[in-house]
Amino acid sequence: MKMRQILSMALLLSGMMIFASCEQPRERNDSAGDQYGTEDIDSDYDQARQDVAQDLRELRQKADEKLNDLQQEAENASEESKAEIQEAINNIQNEKVNIDKTLNEVNSSSQDTWNDVENRAEKVINDAKRNIDQAAEDVAEFFNPDNT
Repeated sequence: MKMRQILSMALLLSGMMIFASCEQPRERNDSAGDQYGTEDIDSDYDQARQDVAQDLRELRQKADEKLNDLQQEAENASEESKAEIQEAINNIQNEKVNIDKTLNEVNSSSQDTWNDVENRAEKVINDAKRNIDQAAEDVAEFFNPDNT
């Protein structure tokens, strides 16, 4: 009886060792695949994400600069002018909210969601650039209607 238990344990151990040795080559193959293929994809994804995030941060800085300019103009403006400037300020602040929201999405994106996030980010960047410039132009036109 005791011999049967010892043989059973030996057989079980042998089976586990065989199973474990069969698994190791697969792990090596997976890591070899990562070494030659996935790292490039990871690097491209990381670089694209960093580039889009940098574009968003630069755009947010541009929005801040325009806001500062408009706020300085509003300090010495008439009541009618202040209303026009405040509308432009509100528009730019709304764009900043969109920029910050998109920057958070970019920073928290995964490779699986990156294409969708990148497309939305590019749209936000293009729309925000246009809207920020338009808000500043609207104020400039209000003060210089002859230049239109």
